[in-house]
Amino acid sequence: MLSVLCSHPDIKTDGVLLLAPTGKATVRLLESMGEEGKGFTALNVAKFLVRSKRFDFSDMRYILSDEKFADVPDTVIIDESSMLTEEMFGALMQSLKRAKRIIFVGDPNQLPPIGAGRPFVDLVYMVKMNLKPGFPKVCEHYGELTVNHRQKADEVRMDVRLSRLFTSTEERPGDYVITDILRDGNPNIEFEQWSTREELEEKLLSIMAREIGMKNVEDQEGFDRALGAEFGEYGTFFNVGAAKQADKWQILAPVIKCQVYMYKKFYIKMYTYSVVLI
Repeated sequence: MLSVLCSHPDIKTDGVLLLAPTGKATVRLLESMGEEGKGFTALNVAKFLVRSKRFDFSDMRYILSDEKFADVPDTVIIDESSMLTEEMFGALMQSLKRAKRIIFVGDPNQLPPIGAGRPFVDLVYMVKMNLKPGFPKVCEHYGELTVNHRQKADEVRMDVRLSRLFTSTEERPGDYVITDILRDGNPNIEFEQWSTREELEEKLLSIMAREIGMKNVEDQEGFDRALGAEFGEYGTFFNVGAAKQADKWQILAPVIKCQVYMYKKFYIKMYTYSVVLI
């Protein structure tokens, strides 16, 4: 979608700056542009803000200041905007005052940033106040994608239905989706119960160990192998190819959120915690 937008002569001629909160997201954003992205500048937010002295690498701190604006093209696209903290958002707004258009792209249903505030979510709720019911979901300054391309259009996946219980922009299913999954089972969903924080930690570690092929939670060598490590005469080492294995990992930030469901006198607690996926 962004590549189509940037192919418009009025936008492409004046240049485009691509930004994202992380280096990995920046690379993926540029790759998604394909041929249209050739000649565009792509940076992570921190590196961009260094130019206007609004990020300090020595203490990894974003800075609000009266320094000069950054020299930017007319169009700036910021991907993965749900990861922006208040400090990042404020520093960006100060630096991008010369831009004619700033396009924030992201999913307000994703986990919040590691830091204060959720400015992207606040921005979405503010600009979509004039959104009318029906299709397309478009109003001034706002557009919402509604077609899910990650699953087949005619496929009804229970794990996708379950995830919609925690969204604010998609049609929310009834709580019966929980009982359906418990009754029929699902290969992509596993329910676990716990009573104490210590029991939760133990379950998270044991599940992670099982999923990545460790012998047990103390199997340091198995954990290192999952990250791409190799072992030789002089101990553990990571060669150039280790990055491909490490790239399979994704660390999700914690969010304080709990929904409790009751099913046949059993309480099912659904928390979103720090989880490591492979």
